[in-house]
Order: sequence, then structure tokens, then C-alpha cells
Amino acid sequence: MPRRATALRTHRHPSGAHVVSGASGPAPRTWSITAERGLLAPGRDAVRTSPTVLLDGAEVSVAAGDVAFQRFDAGRGSLLLPALANGHDHGRYFSPVTFGAVDQPLETWLAALALQPDLDQHLTALAYLTRLARSGVASTMHLHRARPLDVLVDEAADVCAAAELVGLRMAFAVPLQDRNHVAYTCGGAGSTGFGTGLDGVGPPWRPTAVPSVPALMDAVDSIAAAHESPTVTVQYGPLGPQWASDELISAIAEGSARTGRRVHMHLLETRRQREWADAAHPDGLLAHLDRLGLLSPRLSVAHGVWLRAEECALLAERGVTVVVNTSSNLRLRSGVAPVGALLDAGVDCAMGLDGATLDDDGDAFRELRLLYLLQAGDGLDPRLTTEQLFRAAVDGGARAVHGGRGPWGLEPGAAADVVVLDREALTRDVLPASQDDLPLLLSRVTSSSVRHLWVAGRPVLRDGTVLGVDEEAVVAELRARQAGLPAVDPRAAALPQLQEDLLQHYRTAQHRRRQGG
Repeated sequence: MPRRATALRTHRHPSGAHVVSGASGPAPRTWSITAERGLLAPGRDAVRTSPTVLLDGAEVSVAAGDVAFQRFDAGRGSLLLPALANGHDHGRYFSPVTFGAVDQPLETWLAALALQPDLDQHLTALAYLTRLARSGVASTMHLHRARPLDVLVDEAADVCAAAELVGLRMAFAVPLQDRNHVAYTCGGAGSTGFGTGLDGVGPPWRPTAVPSVPALMDAVDSIAAAHESPTVTVQYGPLGPQWASDELISAIAEGSARTGRRVHMHLLETRRQREWADAAHPDGLLAHLDRLGLLSPRLSVAHGVWLRAEECALLAERGVTVVVNTSSNLRLRSGVAPVGALLDAGVDCAMGLDGATLDDDGDAFRELRLLYLLQAGDGLDPRLTTEQLFRAAVDGGARAVHGGRGPWGLEPGAAADVVVLDREALTRDVLPASQDDLPLLLSRVTSSSVRHLWVAGRPVLRDGTVLGVDEEAVVAELRARQAGLPAVDPRAAALPQLQEDLLQHYRTAQHRRRQGG
């Protein structure tokens, strides 16, 4: 049976880590929250003094009827605002650097990432989700790594149960891939025909068997049937057009249109992917995906670094959300997403951490700041306004995760996702006349500033501590598991030659030539 959250005071995961899930049943979901100051829609509305926000279940409410609100006063030096949303991530707690996947171009980095150690996925998810909560994140996209289907089903149970315990909203995107496991090519299933050393590559880089499209689609259905809840949803997760056949993409598009299930996919992250797309689809990759029925308001795409103006316009017309992953794109030499062009075209944007924040700390507010500074431009007027920034970091990300299209900001009908920051610590050396909250938010806030968090009306973080999980015990056990791994992965001996063969593949433009494999 899938592992599910319980109402017990504590229970023990088979690994031994204690999980705390509430002393007497579910936490109250009707709250009246007051802070010293509030930015209810940062960048759009002025700061408010002594704001009170009412949470009635999963939405912000207005006082009405006989609803009894539990009162919480955050006290002096507190700043209240909408919680952030992480529109793209992969659920890694330990940075890839820890097992040798150092920053480098994506295509060779993926070869190193394949050597990621197999650690307990329930513990891993608990650790990374609690870190997100401490960073002020209420919603997150979890695109799982490609796994054999039997393993994937088990790991989905572990991850979804962890999300229920921590209390975050989560979309579990089921990874779907049926071609080009080793390198991009313009034809074939990625199994043979490179004519180079890549032909002999085996596991973990090339699977021993590729599931059929019906088997992949059935896996999505079974995971959804077992684990969806008011806060956990399941999405189709084609890894990218270069990794998914037309047959698979068509099946996903049909399934999404029939069921309303959302789709999350990588798109045009690197120069090599752009080159592959132009060679494989001379009439346009986005037009091709549109003909297959994939482009719709149910689709969110990660990266989009190499999108062109006409492609931005098509995405806007179809209502697709683009998730920008600033740190990851810098670290993996992918480039800088054309956020200005996306916004000019009317595309809804979101912010993602992608498991690769600049300092490897998973800090959503640092990522927000980097996104703003990099995209504000060099003109007298900012290319990216603060309202556009926070719409992306709050509303855009939430739309990618759970499809919500209600009001943004903390107004009636909006998601009941609230974060309270320690404003006093931000202003200790600031002159009273200069204590404008929005500039401080953009220049100083980090995860260490986050004090309290409510998600879907439930308290998740209090005084900087996650309520549902003994984070210290979880991380300690996870580190112990990591320390018990073999000092050297025997498969790593093949990695340098594989990476050199990959470099040669792309340097000689093999990814732009029509061929088998």
C-alpha cells in the first residue's frame, strides 16, 4: 500500500526517521492572521499597516457567517505577503556537485547526473520539501527523474506521501521519455546508429528496455489514482520534445484534453536543443507541437531560453506558462531566458529553482532577487517591473503547479498561502525614513528571514520550524545514508570517455543530421 500521512503524534518511517504530524488531528484551516505590516500584492499594492488576512480553508476569505477563525498575531517587526511558488524542480536534496556532477554544459552534465546515488526517496523528499517550506514556498513542481516503471511507481508513493506530511502543494510530474536517451539525434529512438563511441553506451545512460507509450500513459493514471488529493496533483511530464516521440506527445495531448490533466515539460533550454529543433522541424518546433495538440493553457514549460519572438507569440496565444530558472541556466551555460520578450508577447511567466540555485541552498528569495536583477535591464526604466516579478513568483508558479487562475495577492478568492517574514531583522541598520518594505524585500530577504507559513489554510511553518516533520532527524539520517555509500561508483570510470564522445557528437553537429539513433 502507498505510504500516507496519518493523524498520529509521531510515526516512524521504515528508515527510522521520526515524522511529527499533529497532536490531535488535522490543524485548523480557518485563520485570522495579523502582522505589523503587509504587502498583500507586492509591486501592485502599497504596504499596509496592521493588515489582517482571513483564511477559510484553501482560499483567502472575508469575514462572514458564523466561521470561527483561529487568531494569530505575528507581532512587532513582522511582514506578511503571499507565499512563493516553485514552478520547476526535481526533488533533489543533495546538490549534484556532491556526487561529481559539477557545473558544465547541460548535455555533458546530464551524463554525470545519471550517476546520482539511489537514496531513500521518502527521506529525500521530506528533506527538500521542508527546506522549501523554510524558504517561504507553498507550491512546488516535482518532475521526477526517469526510472524503470516499477521503481517509479514506488518512488512516486514516497514523494507524494512526503508532500502530504510537510503540507506543501505539489504537482508530481511523471517523467515520460521514449527516445534519445544518450544524445540528441534527428531520427530513431536513440538506441543505435551514432557511428561513434556512443553506440556502445549502456546503463545507466541508456535503459535496457524502453516502455511502450501505453505503458507510460498507464503509469500516469495509476500514480494519479493512488496519490492525488486536494494538495497533491499528478501531471504528465514529457522530459522534452527531443526526448519524447511524436506518438508519446500526441498521447499526452489527447490525455490532457480528455481529462484536464496538466502537462509539464522542458523546452529549448540550450543552444544544442535549439539547433536540434531547427534541424528536426524545419517548419518550426512550436508549430509542430501545436499540430500535435500539446500547446494549451494546461501546459507549462521550463526554461525557454532559446525561444524566438514568433514562438513567444504562439505560446501566449495558446495560454502556455513559461517557467524561468535563472540560476540553473547560468550554472549549466544555457543562457538567459528572454523574459522581456515573453512578457511583451503576453506569456504568463513563473519562477523555478530547478534544484540548482546559485549557492546550492534552495533559497527562493535569493532566486527571486537574481531573476529581478538579471532581467531588469540596463535602461532608466526596469525591463521587468516588481509587479511582474511577484506575479511570476506567486501566481505564475502556482498556475503551473495546480492550474489556479483566481486573484493573485492576498485578496478574497486567492489561494490561502501566506508567508510572514522577520521585518525587524531586515531593518536594524536602516534609517526610519528609508524603511520602504518593497526595496528591502528585493535586496535583503533570504530563507533566514522566513518565520511562518500557511499553505491551503494550514500552518506549515511556525517560528522557522516545520510543524509536520522532525527535519533535523530526517536530514541526519539522510546524511548517514549518504556517508554509507561506496566511496567510488564503479560506473564512474566510463564517464570521462562518454563526456568526451558527447562533446565530439555536438562539436561535429551530429545532433543536426538526420540519422538513426
